Amino acid sequence: MNNFNLNKRSAIVKVIQAGILYKKKKEEKFMQGYKKRYTNLHQAEDPDIYILNNAKEYIPNEVKYIAIKRQYQEWYKNEPEILQAILKLNDLYYQLAKDYFATNEEIEEEADDFLNS
Repeated sequence: MNNFNLNKRSAIVKVIQAGILYKKKKEEKFMQGYKKRYTNLHQAEDPDIYILNNAKEYIPNEVKYIAIKRQYQEWYKNEPEILQAILKLNDLYYQLAKDYFATNEEIEEEADDFLNS
């Protein structure tokens, strides 16, 4: 298990702890969603591959990362502990996913291949 895997587990736990601090109901979407992330990571056959695939899907490019960050800043502006915990988790995703962002050249090539198939 690598350091990133441990950091992500810890980051998910911090989000859950922040949810408890703000009295989020444990049976509702927020708490259940982060519990599911933790459980899925914990049960993954290869947690490192699971995290990488999850990060690449969740943050496929820089534009999406910025949009997600702004959205969370708006949603949780009155719950700063939750906001900081989520931003830290998303930053961990970003740090892993950024090496896999497609270049403009790769996007153009894939679009051309798709259109010509």
